[in-house]
Amino acid sequence: MVPHNTIDGPLPSASSLGSNILIRQPPNSFEVFYIRIDRRGTFWMYPNLGGPFQSIDETEKAINSFLDMQQCEARTGTTKENTYSEKWYLVQAILDHFNDENNLSGNLAYELEDLLRKQWVLENLRWYYHFNFTTKQKADDNPSTGNKLFFAEVSYIKEKDALEVNCCRMIKSIAEGGHCFGCKNNGSPDMQHPIETDAYTGGHLDGYLPFGCDDLSSSDDNDGDGDDEEEEEDDDDDD
Repeated sequence: MVPHNTIDGPLPSASSLGSNILIRQPPNSFEVFYIRIDRRGTFWMYPNLGGPFQSIDETEKAINSFLDMQQCEARTGTTKENTYSEKWYLVQAILDHFNDENNLSGNLAYELEDLLRKQWVLENLRWYYHFNFTTKQKADDNPSTGNKLFFAEVSYIKEKDALEVNCCRMIKSIAEGGHCFGCKNNGSPDMQHPIETDAYTGGHLDGYLPFGCDDLSSSDDNDGDGDDEEEEEDDDDDD
């Protein structure tokens, strides 16, 4: 679920589409799909519905086919266990964008290992989303050098129904991380940011989310990533 900006932002040019991740949430569906466009103009989908695709129409057809299959499984009682995690797929798209922009492929490409933290930030009437996550590389066989910590920021573009990737950077020193009022004031004081505070746009003003938006952030915490599953298992053990 993505909250709407209270003002409209500038439309991205065709040349900047690669920095945007399109959002598709079909009517009467709880599923959210993310579409990334690489530097060659190829379309990639999250969750993976096949592809890569050559046009937005092809991605729409893939979404419709996926939803039709879900309905068929529901009617026949063969529905598979839902392991869907919306924010996990979004961060996958952000990391793949980072790999594409830095010409990292194959064993050198970073793979998402764990989604650690996530926080909505509202600043100057625009929504931002901050993430911390860890990554690994196939080429890195040394456990002591794995688990690279990253920070990412995306902002919501209402008129394109898309998220713009403002920042995706490795955090090299936790002790020297940048300050963010948006995360500190709204329940994510442990979020690690780049030391270069101009690397991310949201969170520099000392403010809070509007009343009721903490419920929105809480709902995001239950979208199926591993931390929640571990907490549930701990609760079961205590019973």
